[in-house]
Amino acid sequence: MVKYKLLSQAELEELRSEFIDYLAANGIDADYWQRLKKEHIEKANKIVCLFSDVVYESILRRVSYMDIISKNEISSFQCLEDSIVVVGIRSEDESIDFLKGDLNSYLQNSSDKFKIYTSKKDYNEVREMELFKMMEGGCIISDGSLFKTISLGL
Repeated sequence: MVKYKLLSQAELEELRSEFIDYLAANGIDADYWQRLKKEHIEKANKIVCLFSDVVYESILRRVSYMDIISKNEISSFQCLEDSIVVVGIRSEDESIDFLKGDLNSYLQNSSDKFKIYTSKKDYNEVREMELFKMMEGGCIISDGSLFKTISLGL
């Protein structure tokens, strides 16, 4: 029923004013919403699902960069309209831990211990759905600074 993921109760609470605006835009006032929640739970749940999709869709449309970092690898993605570009750094050196260290320091002092790579591909499905799956897989939305830093090392 939900395209992406249902917002949690805590997330809904954080988006309370946006949710109220959403209800109002759909002709649902506070009294009617309270009645729906009590008398038509399924319909109320459907409204929450639709709102959740609107929130995720809005966020995902604005995503330009995403990153994922593990102990031995960093992948940073530039999310273009029709394709995605990845730049990354991989290390076979067990003493290097990207989760604990400073990337700039690693690049300046140990650049010979890394494999830097880049690739580009078209999306396999709708852009926003692919980005959502990447988030579910551990990617985080970023400002692009990591992508730019790694790109400079290419």
